[in-house]
Amino acid sequence: MRLMREAGYDELTAFQRRVMPFFFGKRDLLVDAEGERGKTAAYLLLILIRSRSRRRGIGSLILAAEESQAGRIYSEFKKLAKSQALNGVILAEQRNLRAEEGLLEKDPDVIIGTPQRVIVHIRRGHCDFSSLGTLVIHALEGSAGLGFFEDIQFIASKLPRRRQSIILGSHALVAGWEEGLGFSKFGAAEGTNAETGSSSAAEPSPKADLPTGIILRRPLILKTEDGRSAGAVRSRERKTGRKKRQEADTVDNEKEAAKEAIAEILRAIREEEDPDVLNAFRRYIRRYVPIYLRTYVAAYLLKRAIHRIEKTPEAFTTLFISVGKNRKVFPRDLVNLFMRNLNLRRSDIGEIKVLDNYSFMDISLDRASDAISRLSGKNFRGRRITVNLARKKSEEKS
Repeated sequence: MRLMREAGYDELTAFQRRVMPFFFGKRDLLVDAEGERGKTAAYLLLILIRSRSRRRGIGSLILAAEESQAGRIYSEFKKLAKSQALNGVILAEQRNLRAEEGLLEKDPDVIIGTPQRVIVHIRRGHCDFSSLGTLVIHALEGSAGLGFFEDIQFIASKLPRRRQSIILGSHALVAGWEEGLGFSKFGAAEGTNAETGSSSAAEPSPKADLPTGIILRRPLILKTEDGRSAGAVRSRERKTGRKKRQEADTVDNEKEAAKEAIAEILRAIREEEDPDVLNAFRRYIRRYVPIYLRTYVAAYLLKRAIHRIEKTPEAFTTLFISVGKNRKVFPRDLVNLFMRNLNLRRSDIGEIKVLDNYSFMDISLDRASDAISRLSGKNFRGRRITVNLARKKSEEKS
């Protein structure tokens, strides 16, 4: 967000909020971006963040159908990268070829250009793509009927297979892919041929002529939120798409369960957990989870917590343990005590509550009696502990 603010952006657009979590994954993406605001900044921010932790060399390649579009992307890149030690180069037909060669010799981090111009430099051996990790294809303006994707196919064949490819396309392009046409109807009816560099007026290629797997490999399709797609984000597999929609439909039904689970998590953080241990896990999240995916990770863990809590009453019973916070006991200490002495699996232990003088632990019904017989009277933290079945509130009143 700091990069965005320095470039004059106040906040993320709706399009950026929707697609950027997927940009920071590893999956190839086909994005319906027609008429959307902030599409260029979305993938440039991805490239800038990735460039911080990669080795020298060309890390990203951005291809645009028209020279004017490449120029706008390059201007946007300079605005966002002005505070970064990143070097970008634009390759386009109206620029000096020798000057471009000199810039490429300096190992730029990012190349922005038209396919025709990039092919020229590939043929002359000026581009070392061995370090490339991200390919972005801005296919929104001028791509139809110009052999655009045949040129892209040629370029993609010269790139490392281990990369992420992102295509920002029109409604028609995305619909064509979903209908099994690939990018064939955007192939070379008239225009430049990638292999020969010459103009042609050949008949349009059959749809099988363009092996799109060279460009995209099993992409996720991110579609617009107008009436055509109802905001669906799905892969090409229909069964997976239906499953995701069914899961989304259950969210409203789980609202109360989510509120209760969040309240319990907050209580446990304040009353039970060791701050030093939690800080260690926070470092793991900062190190291994991209910033735009962190709320998704939290949502996934909350979902799992809700389902675990729902299953607990049927399969578990609650034990009373006569030791608590005044003996510097944390939930992990009780887990270690039970697992070490009873040969339990972690799944045999459910919710744990540690109070000042005693604690409660949910444990599998079939392991409860063994836990009581083995651990009650055992020395732990300087005293003999009592382990027994917890009394219910109704029993305490009677």
